[in-house]
Parts: sequence; C-alpha cells; structure tokens
Amino acid sequence: MELNDLQNQWQALDARLSRVETKLNVMTTNVVSGNFTSSKAWLQRRFRMDLVAVACGLLLFALLLHRLPQPGWSAADRIVATVLFALFGLLIVFGFVKALILRRSLEYIDTRQMSVRDLCAAVLRFRRLFLAFAMVGLTLGVPIAVLFGYYIGRMTTPYMFYGFLTGVVIGLPLGVRRCMRTIREINALRAAVQTDDDCEYCV
Repeated sequence: MELNDLQNQWQALDARLSRVETKLNVMTTNVVSGNFTSSKAWLQRRFRMDLVAVACGLLLFALLLHRLPQPGWSAADRIVATVLFALFGLLIVFGFVKALILRRSLEYIDTRQMSVRDLCAAVLRFRRLFLAFAMVGLTLGVPIAVLFGYYIGRMTTPYMFYGFLTGVVIGLPLGVRRCMRTIREINALRAAVQTDDDCEYCV
C-alpha cells in the first residue's frame, strides 16, 4: 500500500511539474514573441522614415538642379557640379530601392508562418542584406559629401557653407547612432529566435 501511495504521489508531482513547465514555455514564448514584434515594428518605422528621407532628398535635388549650370562657372566647376548631381541622383534611386527591398524582406519574416530554423535563416539573410546596403550607401555618401562641400563653398555664399558644415557635424553622429540602433534591433530579432536549439547554427 505504501509503495502504491508513493507511486501515486510521484505521478501527481510529475503532472504538476509538467504543467509548470508548460506554463513556463508559454511565458517564454510570449516574451520572445513580444521582443521579436517590438524590434520588427521599430525596423518597419525606420524604413518608412527612409522613404520620407528619399522624398526630401528628391525635393532638394529638384531645388538645386536649376542652379546647374550658372554663367561664369569654370569648366572644372561644371564638371564637379555635374558629377555631384549625377551621384546625388544615383543615391536617391539607391535609397528608394534599398528601403523597398528591406521593407519587403522584413515583411517576409513572420513568426506565425515560419519554422524556427527558417526564421533564424531569414533574419541572418536580412542582417547581411542591411550591412551590404550600408556599405554601398557609405561608398556613395562620402564622395557626395566631399563634392557637395566643394559645391557649396565655391558656388554659394559663405553662410550656406557654414550651414553645410553644421549639418555635417550634427548629422554624422545622428546617422551613426541610427545605424547602430538598427543593427541592435536586427540583432534583437536574431537573439529572439536563437532562444531555440534549432538556431544553434545561426551565428
């Protein structure tokens, strides 16, 4: 009789432990899903703002384009201005395409329809895609900033040049901070799906 009682108590304890483990798994899943959704929502807002920035860049491009060329410009000034506006236009097109591709890739990552392994692989591909776009954007942005500084300094008033320098001093740290925040949010997506053993290969 004592052995049967002990066995029954053990089975009851095992059942309670199973229920506790199930509740913990549900709680963990809810926390992971919440973190994933929060990071994804921030990234979606970020890429929507990128489209707004592209629209502002297009407006700036249109406002400056009517100044090309101006009477009295030297041949070197005309070449610099032409190259600048060509690169600026290319940057606008690149920014638009980049924002669309990244938004589409982010929408494809869905915790409700993908397995954990597929989620991890999709997040890793998205991270690599963002870093590749960031490198291309930096490659275009540096010469554009240099040529734009030359254009502002040579072909406009000194006050506009000082304004350009102020914009660079303020905008560069903000841009770096925004890029680092984006990388942190992407890493948060990866960390959320890496809580499962199926994602051990995702590094």
